[in-house]
Amino acid sequence: MSTVAQPGRARAADLLAAAVVAALLLPQALAYAVLAGLPAQSGIWAALAGGLLYAWRGGSAALSVGPVAVLAWMTAAALEGVTDPTARLQGAMWLALLAGAAMLLFGRLRLGWLADLLSGPVILGFVAACAVLIGLGQLGVLFGMPLRGGDLPALLGELAARGGAVEPRALAAGGSALLVLLGLRAWRGAGSGLRAAAPLAALLCGTLVAWAVGPAPGDAVGALPLAVVPPAPMSPGELAPYVGPAVLIALVAYLESMAVARALAGGRRIDPDREWTALGAANLGAGLVGGFPVAGGFARSAVSRAAGAASPAAGAYAALLVLILAAAAAPLLAAVPRSALAAVVLVALGGLVEPDAWRRLWRHRREEAAVAVLSGLATLILGVERGLSAGLLGALGLLLARSARPHVAVLGRVPGTERFLNVARHRLETVPGLLLLRVDESLHFLNVRRVENALLRALEAQGDARHLVLVCAAVNDIDHTAAETLASLAVLLEQRGITLHFAEIKGPVRDSLARSPLAEYLAGHAFDTTWAAWCALAGARSGGR
Repeated sequence: MSTVAQPGRARAADLLAAAVVAALLLPQALAYAVLAGLPAQSGIWAALAGGLLYAWRGGSAALSVGPVAVLAWMTAAALEGVTDPTARLQGAMWLALLAGAAMLLFGRLRLGWLADLLSGPVILGFVAACAVLIGLGQLGVLFGMPLRGGDLPALLGELAARGGAVEPRALAAGGSALLVLLGLRAWRGAGSGLRAAAPLAALLCGTLVAWAVGPAPGDAVGALPLAVVPPAPMSPGELAPYVGPAVLIALVAYLESMAVARALAGGRRIDPDREWTALGAANLGAGLVGGFPVAGGFARSAVSRAAGAASPAAGAYAALLVLILAAAAAPLLAAVPRSALAAVVLVALGGLVEPDAWRRLWRHRREEAAVAVLSGLATLILGVERGLSAGLLGALGLLLARSARPHVAVLGRVPGTERFLNVARHRLETVPGLLLLRVDESLHFLNVRRVENALLRALEAQGDARHLVLVCAAVNDIDHTAAETLASLAVLLEQRGITLHFAEIKGPVRDSLARSPLAEYLAGHAFDTTWAAWCALAGARSGGR
């Protein structure tokens, strides 16, 4: 009895969550399609394909896959300069197809680490910059003067060229929608379902105001033909400009979706490689039916979880409901003002800036906060691709800088034990003639000279050392340059009457060193533990505790 009832309860929960999410997904699908410079119906198809195909392969019950603001903006940036509506739609479809193919390939080859190239601070700065750029563009739509620039200088240049001209009818429609959205969000008595339906209420209000005052020229969404648009064949030369943006879209879509899925997992494990496949299928489907790139959206997913979604099927039901609503209300949706859709986008941008995340990053690692600022400023000034590239280079530069300056600690023995800690942090036991040094980084061509200098300085500071033990507990690799440098250092120290020893070399590192210039030297100068080195070189007995 329970085995039958349980699936029934889960299905009922998914249907309820789908109804709530659909009320939010429909206006967002229209708004993000317009944001990308595409026909509004392409957002419907993107939502349908994203929801259905993610439910087929995805592992998150709450994740709502469909159009999102950042990917819509990245799509618009990739299509900058393409003015023909048909060519623009085809370009967006091929971006989705290429991004989906890249995701499937990354999942098949287990290349999830590629997404890690875009670190958290890089994405934080990039998304915040996108929010600023999107916000400026949508403010232009709200005031009846659409702006097409893809970066801050272009947007400001367009704004200056227009001389601040405002279309009052567009502002009336968009402003009323904005007031409804902000009012329902601020109303403490509004439940989660009412808040989720706020965008629909805002679009209805904006449409009624536009009907009352008269629509602004070109402000209405227009007809929504829900016919499937297949992708037109393109030659390799025609596709080449889309490959780079598509790969960036794939990485950003995966990172954003995984962040949302893990935040709302509720203890459920999310398989990274499975998510590559699910998101890849969703993007391929969107590209095949006339949509554009999709990902998991935080606001919709949070609503889905709050509404009790029990399985990924909730996303599929929500996508089907969106299609049904769009088909049933096509004449009404055709009259929706673009300025009202701009209000929906503007309110949704609040979740992209994440001031709390910026504060946490600044308190924890200011150099990483600088990388986030670099990523954001570069995106604002140079555009999407160059901004992400600058952030990536900044993050890699920071990683290299840290690796090039490894921490080197002088160790001492905790009295009465076999433990060894940093003498700069604890009161420890040391013995004349013996110097223990721990390097907290792999040794390679970039840092080995700095490590060598640190060892020599430590020897000079101690003065009476006859044995130097390099503790390698934190060393995961020693490359050829580092091995040659250490072999030369051993010879130099022998000339000074000092013997270089090694302790706690890990198995894989020892295996690689077996074919290195250090191989013969290690045979008589390597200890399994620091305690063994202490006992042999300081005259201590292994039982002395």
